[in-house]
Amino acid sequence: MKPLSVIIVSWNTREMLEECLRSLYEQPTRVPFVTYVVDNASVDGSSEMVRNLFPQVELVENEENVGFAKANNQILRQVVTPYALLLNSDTIIPKSDVFGPWIDFMEKHPECAASGCRLTFPDGSQQVGDAGYRPSLKTVLCHALFFSRLFPEKCKGIFLTGIPKRDGEIDVDWVCGAAMMVRMSIVRRVGYMDEGFFMFAEDIEWGCRMKEAGYRVCYLPWITIVHLQGVSSGKQKIQGFSSLWLRNVRKIFERYNPGVPGRMCDVLMGLGLFLRALLYFVAGEKYRNKARRMFHYFEDIIFRKV
Repeated sequence: MKPLSVIIVSWNTREMLEECLRSLYEQPTRVPFVTYVVDNASVDGSSEMVRNLFPQVELVENEENVGFAKANNQILRQVVTPYALLLNSDTIIPKSDVFGPWIDFMEKHPECAASGCRLTFPDGSQQVGDAGYRPSLKTVLCHALFFSRLFPEKCKGIFLTGIPKRDGEIDVDWVCGAAMMVRMSIVRRVGYMDEGFFMFAEDIEWGCRMKEAGYRVCYLPWITIVHLQGVSSGKQKIQGFSSLWLRNVRKIFERYNPGVPGRMCDVLMGLGLFLRALLYFVAGEKYRNKARRMFHYFEDIIFRKV
């Protein structure tokens, strides 16, 4: 039996999807795997490309865009492999055995429900948002005021930052759904992805739910995948942000911090966005577009447009 099911959800990402699948099959891995592509009603010929160029892929074509969580759940509910890897269509697997060491880790740590890897841009720089911690007053504050960057060992923020160069895993509360391996026996106990999240932050909710159930969620810094980030969303994300992401994080904050108004999350996140917008603006013309976007998100969250 193949130990791994790779699940790729795609929406109008034909070129990136082709590059992703090509890198997936060119990877010299020792791990047998089966690949599923769930196409969320793309109109760019994605399904035709998969059928013509990758006949070994199990293709599921939805008649409408059902969102990221629901599309993944379609496959998660039917896989028979011990592990499943959620993989974004805008990722590129390096020309090395990624799956072998990843499966080895999961086999050695049966208490681990999910694990993620280091996500980088094509130039090798690390992306913010490949793992992190449960949204709380402390983690949101540490993120907003840069404490998690300045003092990463003492001040945990929403995002994992200041990652030391090490071979060992890092225990976190969530890992990014762009490249997330899950143990199916535990998934069946804690439940599948929350389909109330159409897109963004469903990985945060899922990881936090796994931790709440008593399992580990681990970040593996020695495994790297390139993530082109933001293709399906029209490149609306910057460093893990989007207006919808902010709204969903508030929802998770309210769930895990009963009695604390969700508005507190808005205010702290808004403060962080305003400070980043200011810093990008001061940094010069090169960063003005980022400054404008950060200020746009600040307006959205403070004036309750999201």
